[in-house]
Amino acid sequence: MTCHDITEGISGMVIRRWEEAGQPDWTLEHTMREVKLADSELERDGLGKVNKRVLRAAIQRGDEIYVETWT
Repeated sequence: MTCHDITEGISGMVIRRWEEAGQPDWTLEHTMREVKLADSELERDGLGKVNKRVLRAAIQRGDEIYVETWT
């Protein structure tokens, strides 16, 4: 289970993970996986429901173009 601050959003979580990994050259696909993972963790913890509703819906319907654009 990943701990995150209640004020940390998806982008903050992804940036933190990238920094913790030593700021490697992530591909777009890797970054998108991290976005989806962060969203899943926020949803599981009941956080990020209001401001990320559109992104979560895009992930759930498999709209890779929207997720890529958001990323």
